[in-house]
Amino acid sequence: MYTAEWLLETTRYFCDIGFFEAYSKLPDEDLIEIIIFLKRISEERRYYYSNLAPDHLLSLDEVNYQASIDPSKEHKLFDEEKDYQIVELDTKRVICANHYIESFWGDDLPPYKFEDFVKLLEELSKISRGNFIPNEIVESGKEQISFKLKYCNFVPVHCSLVPNGPPDDPFILAGDINPTLLGTGYQFEHLDCGDPILLILLSEDEKCKLIQDRGWKFLPDYWMFDPTDISPYMQLKRNLQLRPID
Repeated sequence: MYTAEWLLETTRYFCDIGFFEAYSKLPDEDLIEIIIFLKRISEERRYYYSNLAPDHLLSLDEVNYQASIDPSKEHKLFDEEKDYQIVELDTKRVICANHYIESFWGDDLPPYKFEDFVKLLEELSKISRGNFIPNEIVESGKEQISFKLKYCNFVPVHCSLVPNGPPDDPFILAGDINPTLLGTGYQFEHLDCGDPILLILLSEDEKCKLIQDRGWKFLPDYWMFDPTDISPYMQLKRNLQLRPID
């Protein structure tokens, strides 16, 4: 269950700490209209509509003429005990994996494929708030990926890693590249919602605030497996190499 007041207050809270940046300055009525619309549509359509400018989005008939919010009739749309249901609508900040744990433990892991890892790096870059922008991505060895990384106000570095997971798993790859972000003050964090698991880039202060204010719980890198108990394919390869660009 939820109330319209809770939805507005909670959405504004998340806007104040950097979520829904494109919508944060909209009037309350327009902001909630967009949030309700994004919640009602499928995840695939959500990615498309989230890339539209707010004015364009608000001008669309499917947004303008949607049914008004009525918590008494759509009481399952949100749950006040699951405030992450609002955050997961921000596709520019969050990767959401429904039923991730079940799919991870499938019988057949997809094989290494360089092109798929490039797409995964790009996916992580999109939610990195400009803090992880890999360039010149190449395959530099057997199942080894190298790229150039330039931070704002930091010396550019070359990064090289052997991914610890399959090419369809952003969570393990996020753990692999977190060491490259230490100088930025940000890390990819795994928000434990049970199901789903959310992947979000946060500063330490933001993480602490969410723990204190919202009671959020975060999982450590590589939380999903114990590398000593599974196949050699999944052995943890802590071999990230960083060096200044010559």
